[in-house]
Amino acid sequence: MYLYKEGLAEPDVLAYDYNLNVGDTLPLSCLNPGGAFVFQIDSVLVGSEYNKRFWLTNGWSYNYPALIEGLGSTYGAFGYFENPTNEWDEFLWCVQFNNQPVWSYDTTYNCSTITKVDDHEQKINVQVFPNPFSLFTTIKANKDLNKASLRMTNIFGQVVRTLVNLFGTEIRVYRNNLPSGIYFLCLH
Repeated sequence: MYLYKEGLAEPDVLAYDYNLNVGDTLPLSCLNPGGAFVFQIDSVLVGSEYNKRFWLTNGWSYNYPALIEGLGSTYGAFGYFENPTNEWDEFLWCVQFNNQPVWSYDTTYNCSTITKVDDHEQKINVQVFPNPFSLFTTIKANKDLNKASLRMTNIFGQVVRTLVNLFGTEIRVYRNNLPSGIYFLCLH
């Protein structure tokens, strides 16, 4: 699992590695500032499947979170491993998918969601035609775009055109003065 940090020279930072063994030290990251290693591995039921659970320590404190494959840590998906306040409110108490609890730290805990991330937004399918094009190309989406942006880059990764605040299901991109070549489109 990687974190994306915009503006950094290397924006993808390893958050969690689920290919660990007992005795492995976790890579340093913004979540793990150093010293944590795996001292035990077991499994935990998440929904209808068992996921690996990696128990961590720094050698002197066993008050570290556990990593749970696919969920993050018991301090939350992006919880900081060093617990600066030692308060229990930093724990990941439960996880729900499609409003159904699939994992809970404590089976007696009422898994009512305080904050929520939509589990599965409708995937946007996009068609680009004609491809290749000479005057313009049309980008057609299967759902309405709302304040979308389009970035066009050349084969060297240089941004050659940016369109912002796009709405609707069809966008026309005109060639104008672009030289012949290969371009990549990124729709956000």
